[in-house]
Amino acid sequence: MSKIGYIRVSTEHQETARQQEIMCDYQVDRIFSEKISVSTQNASQFAKDRPQLRAMPDYVREGIEIAKAQGKYTGRKPIEIDWTRFGQLYGEWKSKSIAGRDFMRRMGLSANTFYRRVREYEVEHGIAEPTSA
Repeated sequence: MSKIGYIRVSTEHQETARQQEIMCDYQVDRIFSEKISVSTQNASQFAKDRPQLRAMPDYVREGIEIAKAQGKYTGRKPIEIDWTRFGQLYGEWKSKSIAGRDFMRRMGLSANTFYRRVREYEVEHGIAEPTSA
């Protein structure tokens, strides 16, 4: 499997040597490197003018496709959910007995995973219509 790295320094006067050395220690195959200065005024332009960073997702996507073709890539393992417990807490949450944060904490879920699982639960139980998002 190929390893890639991303190095960035904030000004033209800073050096990337230390970061490059770390990448070598990790045996990184390909390194994307940038020297860039960002102020609040040009932050939106900064995101658009980053050819090295924009090229990296294509490289990563290409690697993932190769790994999939070889049967090596299966993606991140889904977080296991105790759906019985989830259903109990869902009822408490919907009746406003507990806050969403309490629900998330009790289930050990991040906000994104929590809301994704809520949508799955609601679709599965006919509470909501499936969405394309």
